[in-house]
Amino acid sequence: IFLMYSLTPPTRVVVFIDGIDEINSRDKNFVSEVILANSHPQVLWVCCGKQSQDIETSFENAIIPFTDGLPPMSNEDIKKIIRSGLKEVFPANNHSKKIESFVDLATSKAMGSPLYAKHLIEDLKSGKRSLNKDDTVELPTGVENYHDDLMSRVGSSDLHVMIAQILSSLAVAYEPLAYREILAFLKDRKLIRDHKFSALLDDGLKELSSVLDQAPDPEGEVGYQFFHPSLKEHLLRSPNFVGSIELARSAIAELSLNKSCPSELRNYTVRCGIRHLLDLNFTKEASALLLDLDHLIEMNKLGIEWPEISGYWDRIGGEEAARGYLSSIQPSEKGELTEEDWEKFDFVCFLAQKAGWNSLALSLTQATLSVLSAILPAEHPRMALGWINLANRSKENGNPNAHTKYQAMAKWSELRGEGKFVDDVDLEAFEKKVGIPYSQALEIEEVLKAGNSY
Repeated sequence: IFLMYSLTPPTRVVVFIDGIDEINSRDKNFVSEVILANSHPQVLWVCCGKQSQDIETSFENAIIPFTDGLPPMSNEDIKKIIRSGLKEVFPANNHSKKIESFVDLATSKAMGSPLYAKHLIEDLKSGKRSLNKDDTVELPTGVENYHDDLMSRVGSSDLHVMIAQILSSLAVAYEPLAYREILAFLKDRKLIRDHKFSALLDDGLKELSSVLDQAPDPEGEVGYQFFHPSLKEHLLRSPNFVGSIELARSAIAELSLNKSCPSELRNYTVRCGIRHLLDLNFTKEASALLLDLDHLIEMNKLGIEWPEISGYWDRIGGEEAARGYLSSIQPSEKGELTEEDWEKFDFVCFLAQKAGWNSLALSLTQATLSVLSAILPAEHPRMALGWINLANRSKENGNPNAHTKYQAMAKWSELRGEGKFVDDVDLEAFEKKVGIPYSQALEIEEVLKAGNSY
């Protein structure tokens, strides 16, 4: 990226990024912080991925060459993919006529989908399909039917029950799941006897190698996910998996509410639990978790930032529903505030401000400053900062008079820190230096301590 800034005409660089939708689902700031922040006249960013509202919003000024999505591949391109794969399966090329006949048939069945060609080659490599006449006649038509065929191979033995559970677990997951997470989730559901789990899981993952891929999860471990998002979407829509999907969704939502859930799943449920609860319309439970400041801070420390949290509140009831945070701005039972408390209060105020909840941001800032005033001396640096924040929030709410008065209070707090205007206050000097009369400053301070707005 640093080299981009030294580019001069006629040198140009083209950067290709595939799977931008998957990158965006893991890092909401990637587009703004990496692509848009590094725009340059000599650099062309070409990004591919599934269209979504988030993607369209992020790239609102971008050129979209395929407004209806990528068109199907040409038959010649599909043939090249299939032939290339067949060379790996039949390196000696002893059946050229047979192979060409198969390529023609498979190309017509693929209907321009490279994913169809990929599945077919994987099946040939694993021996699940062959060039025999019976197998070629039964080739599915189109990638959707191929997905149906892949899913229909799940049977009723213990192994196939395990495969069905792996598939449904990965289908509802919002991140790649590490081996230990899958194992812990399935053990917690008590679907099969414990002593058989590890071996069955190993066999199940091996059996699913053609439809699964490995990718790093947020813990830095190797996680499992579907090879292509369309496989996941197909499974979620499939009538054959409705029961398994519903059970998996319910199980993971319950774990999200269980503070004693398996340790292997704790970080996942903190990061993704709200999404799972909202998937099932458990808005009351999701709201309670978001209002739990300990849980909220834990979410943030695990990478869930304000845009995602704000999005959850939009689904629950927006600013009005989030006003429940006001009751959380309280000192401990001992009347103290720890550094962790500061962190919680600051984050909630920051969240309200960034989400555009101006009225709530003002109320939260005032409530925070009111709590501080009952614990800290007026000259404490946090008091000055609190007054500045309150002044800014007042300005955002269209109250310039309050903005001016609270700025004056911040100035007085700073001067108190220097030992000025503490005792025997010179009223004329005070008003000249601070900007408001001393009597008004005292009144503002008393109103704040009472928990009211001036």
